[in-house]
Amino acid sequence: MDTEVLIVGGGLSGLTAAWQLSKLGIPYRIVEARPRMGGRILSLTKHGTDYDLGPSWIWQGQPHVAELLNVLGLSKFSQPVEGTTLYQLQSGQIQPHQGLSPMAGALRIQGGSAALTNALSNSLMSNNNLYPEHVVTKIMTTNHGVQLQINNGDKTFEWQAKAAALAIPPRLAAKLNYSPGLPNPLKQALQKLPTWMAAHAKVVTLFDKPFWKEQGLSGTALSQVGPLVEIHDASPNDGGPYALFGFVGYPANARSQIGEAELVNKVKQQLVSIFGSAADNPIDVVIQDWSTEPFTADEEDLNAPAGHPEYGLAMQAQNEWADRLYFISTETNQDHGGLIEGAIDRATQFAHEFNKSR
Repeated sequence: MDTEVLIVGGGLSGLTAAWQLSKLGIPYRIVEARPRMGGRILSLTKHGTDYDLGPSWIWQGQPHVAELLNVLGLSKFSQPVEGTTLYQLQSGQIQPHQGLSPMAGALRIQGGSAALTNALSNSLMSNNNLYPEHVVTKIMTTNHGVQLQINNGDKTFEWQAKAAALAIPPRLAAKLNYSPGLPNPLKQALQKLPTWMAAHAKVVTLFDKPFWKEQGLSGTALSQVGPLVEIHDASPNDGGPYALFGFVGYPANARSQIGEAELVNKVKQQLVSIFGSAADNPIDVVIQDWSTEPFTADEEDLNAPAGHPEYGLAMQAQNEWADRLYFISTETNQDHGGLIEGAIDRATQFAHEFNKSR
């Protein structure tokens, strides 16, 4: 047996599971299809500063992420909400948004969300158990656990463990080759869970100055016009370059038809129409389209769900797969599914549950 737990996916849930297993003295390996760890947590690094291209926010009342940040020595700060929030009507008219800022109570991690996954990765590096660019193609049961077939470039090999923990989106987990095959109800349940963020594209625009603050604005704007339907201040907590980011309202298929260059032009025009000529000369505009990421999005994820999906899934598979196969991505967490908190919570639950079953 090569190790006790093979973790498939080196995003936040996979890294947290490994970190927790390491504290419990349980051998593990992480196999990650991408050439980097972090999964959907990704940062754009410009001028020595990191800007989130994936999830940005955590919230008050989320104890698992708060505890992990404290243990890792990371800090958080409030999402800027001071100033006026703007609303762009379908006619193009700009007016103040009435009421409390939609981002009131949101928090961000100092250094970007990738500071969290980087800290976890760095703490695990010395164990030499992180394997990027390793793609799992098949999972089989054995007399004593599981065997995973893995591709690394032109090389295919197999590793054995007591259990496999799938820290990848459920829809991607459903497409893996299993022997014996997963029970149909379980496979259908996996396919039913939308991949959080997979349908979305995020645009980060960098500026020399926080001109919106100078105008008494919060940087938050809601739009009925687009292409950005939400815009928020994405600047670091101290200093610049300063940034606005937004979520693209066009569906994935429409984005592919428009093309990135035209989309960038439309974003620039929209920012000028909302914030004025001060927004006319960005340092850079970067688009991260998660629908084009094969290790994030499935074809079923091209259309975003209408609201926050109803997440949650039994952690452990049953029948022939009992004590051998676990599902630990953020989508499988019932209370905080899709969120950073959900990934940490689920991974921590898994590590302690597996430890009890040893």
